[in-house]
Amino acid sequence: MTWLLHLVLNTPLASPEPSVAELEQLEAGRVVVRSDTARGGSTGLSMRLVAADPERIWAVVLDFDGYADFLPYVTASWTEARPEQLGPGRYRWGMELTTRGVTTRYSVDCRQAEGELDWTMSPVGVSPMRGSSGSWRVLPWDAQRVLLVYLASVDTAWWVPPSVHRQAADRGLSGIVELVAQQAEDR
Repeated sequence: MTWLLHLVLNTPLASPEPSVAELEQLEAGRVVVRSDTARGGSTGLSMRLVAADPERIWAVVLDFDGYADFLPYVTASWTEARPEQLGPGRYRWGMELTTRGVTTRYSVDCRQAEGELDWTMSPVGVSPMRGSSGSWRVLPWDAQRVLLVYLASVDTAWWVPPSVHRQAADRGLSGIVELVAQQAEDR
């Protein structure tokens, strides 16, 4: 586990235990977002209740080749290696992100265990970030829903104003969870 992932998963921010106010948001069908930009990067968590079984959610999360079909800014994505090649629960995939006409490439290593998938993303070439890491968690909730939790931490390659970090974290965190949840519910 990288130091960045260790930082993400070992902070109070990473606890998927919702507060009373967050429970109200979740029950109303909204995405809950927590973010922290105080350490010079962006660390955050987003969660949403999803009316789908865990297998459908994992089918979306593990469909790396399909990310370009529904995630904004992902202009290409591909699977490089699956568990048959890397060992139990391990994946490697890549993607291109395009914003404002600039395309950056990333390599992502993942490890899946019961109910979660930890990932570490590294740039391939010049990138606005040094790296990123996080986790997907699919937690039982009730008979019809599960709690989908997404944690991410981004280590930028240069200084970015905290307000820009916060805006990117809040929008990105809620958007990714919402889009994955929608894909799972529509399957």
